[in-house]
Amino acid sequence: MNWGEIDGATVIDERTDMLRVKSAFVTYSRKMRFCFSTVSDTGDLNLPLSYVLWAHPWDQSSAVLKYIKSEQAEVEQCKIDGIADVQEFCDTVVDMAYKDAKIKKRFKVFINPFGGKGQAVQIWENQAEPIFAAGNCEYEIVCTEYQNHAREVIRQMDFNTVDAIISVGGDGLLHEILNGVAERKDHLEAFETPICMIPGGTGNAFGFNATKTKHPGLAAFRILKGIPTHYDLLSFTQKGKRCVSFLTANYGIVADADIGTDNLRFMGENRAVLGFLMRLFRTPDWKCRVDMDVVSSNREEIRRMYLRTLPSGSILEREIPKPLQRDRDLTNLQYGDETSPIPENWVSLDIPDLVVFCAGKLQYIAPDVRMFPTVRNDDGTIDIGIVRSTDFRSSLMDMFSKVETGKHFYNDTLEYYKVRAFRFTPILTESSHFFALDGESYPVAPFQCEVLPSLGTTLSPLGSFLLPPI
Repeated sequence: MNWGEIDGATVIDERTDMLRVKSAFVTYSRKMRFCFSTVSDTGDLNLPLSYVLWAHPWDQSSAVLKYIKSEQAEVEQCKIDGIADVQEFCDTVVDMAYKDAKIKKRFKVFINPFGGKGQAVQIWENQAEPIFAAGNCEYEIVCTEYQNHAREVIRQMDFNTVDAIISVGGDGLLHEILNGVAERKDHLEAFETPICMIPGGTGNAFGFNATKTKHPGLAAFRILKGIPTHYDLLSFTQKGKRCVSFLTANYGIVADADIGTDNLRFMGENRAVLGFLMRLFRTPDWKCRVDMDVVSSNREEIRRMYLRTLPSGSILEREIPKPLQRDRDLTNLQYGDETSPIPENWVSLDIPDLVVFCAGKLQYIAPDVRMFPTVRNDDGTIDIGIVRSTDFRSSLMDMFSKVETGKHFYNDTLEYYKVRAFRFTPILTESSHFFALDGESYPVAPFQCEVLPSLGTTLSPLGSFLLPPI
């Protein structure tokens, strides 16, 4: 489609979704604001329309185009001259750039200035905000001042005034925001509002799973262009209280390595690795009982169930169990709480020699740890991994070397289950241990989890989470 006053000068190629402008009709410059650099480009403009952030008229025959280049997540701009119909050109470019995504989004942004290495404010100002500003978005910023500050704001805010909520911090801030939503009387409607993450804390697992990147600027770009995507949450009950979880429930060496090194947050993600190695050479004394509504404990069957859900999957032997309805109230749990009678069809395990218990709903619990390689964000099930103490050091080291790709899934010492719900009962010992929910410290006490199918909503590219084959 030709848009130039001179034929071929400015062309939108609808077949390849490319914008092509001859060098004589394009002037490059970069806006001196936020993190934009001042380097200029020359030559023809050949730009995928998916990289466009915004376009607006400059004068009767010129338009200004804002975009990122080669997914470097740095905002650039240029002026295109000699356009026959400027407003229609700009409207067409923006429509094709955003496709099914909403334009001019309104955000409520929560920033935890104390989390991780204390860089969340700088990450927002230097890497994320320029993307949203260039995309003509509106946003209101709340810098959290104390624990549960975001939770309090979320409980009271008017969700009709925003298109999405952004968390700039780690998994802890997101956990707080989600539970603020869960405590609202209108939580079912409120959970329809997308909740997104810009990585800015120690653990940034949710953002990596949803946006497929750990780069804050690129995550912002993919949120800007993202479409609503549903994911399962977990209902967690303990000591008469209920909350929701999006990531993991951990007990054993992984939880102790995480929560037990909380004083080392300045090290970032490396602190958990150090904590793991320090505890690897101690005598294990974790004990527990686990009761589960098991879908499958057959590794090959679980793998086939997962592959069946991928776009390229051709395995037809088994369908994923049908999730429960999304519209049930959070207070009406199918399985009760940790004090309810255990159903007769549940599988029970007494584990006096535990080293690792980890249950989760997302594949990556860190950008380089693909802990649950067969879980989908919306399959209505929970994946559980258990490792016992028999020859555990060599087994854990072997799994540790393979966990980035998910190949630890095939290790014989890993017990792997796909379940609908489970109850965990720790058996206390003389040692002091930790329990972690979404990376946050919770009491070492019995608890129960069940799936809340597709209750959560976020914005992700192509409407899907990161789901590689296994």
